[in-house]
Amino acid sequence: MKITDAFCNDIIQNKTMKRSIKNLKEYTTETVNGEVGAVTEFYFDDETLTVRYLLIETGNWPFRRKVLVPMEAIDGFDWEQKLFPVNLTQ
Repeated sequence: MKITDAFCNDIIQNKTMKRSIKNLKEYTTETVNGEVGAVTEFYFDDETLTVRYLLIETGNWPFRRKVLVPMEAIDGFDWEQKLFPVNLTQ
């Protein structure tokens, strides 16, 4: 189930914070090797309504690719840098 304008819950210091998915689409991802690309979409579990995957757009035209990254690979959130650190290699 693809939902592009919903709310995402995350736990930070035992507090639930709601962030608009629309705003999170401006975030970039960074692997252990460096920056990968921009978050373009979120995919939700249709039963629990939790985010399951991020769709990341990498590269420049004509070498642009889309990569589906599971939430288990996300290594926290950097709200100030607008960054999702990803525990994967390029």
